[in-house]
Amino acid sequence: MKQNENGFTLVEIIIAIGLVSFITLISSSMLTGFANIRRLTEAEVGSSDYVSSISTWLRSPKTFNIAGFDANYNPASSCTRTFYGLNLPDEAAAGAWNGVNISIPVNTDGSAWKYSGPGTFNVSGSNSLQNGVQLSRDLRIAAADGLQARLRKLTSVSQGDKFLKLDASQTTRRALQIRLKIDAQAAGSDGTLTFRPTREVFFETLVETVGNQVFGCIPEISLRESCRIQGGSFDESEGTCAPVSFCENSGYFIQYSCIGAIGTAPCDKFILQGDASKAINPITGAQSCPAGIVPTKVSEADIQDGYTEEYYSCMRCY
Repeated sequence: MKQNENGFTLVEIIIAIGLVSFITLISSSMLTGFANIRRLTEAEVGSSDYVSSISTWLRSPKTFNIAGFDANYNPASSCTRTFYGLNLPDEAAAGAWNGVNISIPVNTDGSAWKYSGPGTFNVSGSNSLQNGVQLSRDLRIAAADGLQARLRKLTSVSQGDKFLKLDASQTTRRALQIRLKIDAQAAGSDGTLTFRPTREVFFETLVETVGNQVFGCIPEISLRESCRIQGGSFDESEGTCAPVSFCENSGYFIQYSCIGAIGTAPCDKFILQGDASKAINPITGAQSCPAGIVPTKVSEADIQDGYTEEYYSCMRCY
């Protein structure tokens, strides 16, 4: 057979081009796949860091004296300062989410009570965590409903159980539920980068409300810390708290002093809110403990313009 000494035939060139195109397509798909795996792995680690940091911030028992905040609630926790006064809907039905959009302020101005997340915050340059905020190169909070909250009624506690010193109305204890939806960025089949849903997380913490308005968060403390506060002895091996003695509460009273008349500014703040009758121990009918009980000063509140309240407990232990 006569050899072709002039180069490749047309058929050979077409076959070669086809092979090169096929190899290029496979290589491109593999590279896109590897890049997506890397992006999604980094996004999963990053989202876990954010979830952990938000949970820690939300439940932190640390309090701060916050300038310009309601004096009745200072010092306040980060959670209280963020959600104070926010109106939220109640859970409508089990299994159906009906939260509303919220935002969480970010510490960009040295305010220690604001949220401070992992790494450098944030790509979007926003001053708060909210819908659509990009947390990192490949992570963002979902654009339409990424950060929402609602209230859930608690059936296992007395709804009249008053934790915060709110004077105008009786507070109700509820659970504040927060839902966070995170999107991760990855390449599609055409190589275009798009954000797609990757994680949905729920947080829950106790709050005091009036109607559907949040007035404060109840910080969580460990059993060991709770035992210490109560003066008990904590058994590390059993995880139990044993009281050192039996005590009975014989009321409380408030001592106050003011440069003006009680009920007029500045003598109309804190617990009394200008009502001197609230300073009386309901058991003795006076600003005193029953005979034989030594008052214990538990706290005080004062402001620079001349008004002070001191709070005393009447506790007898056997």
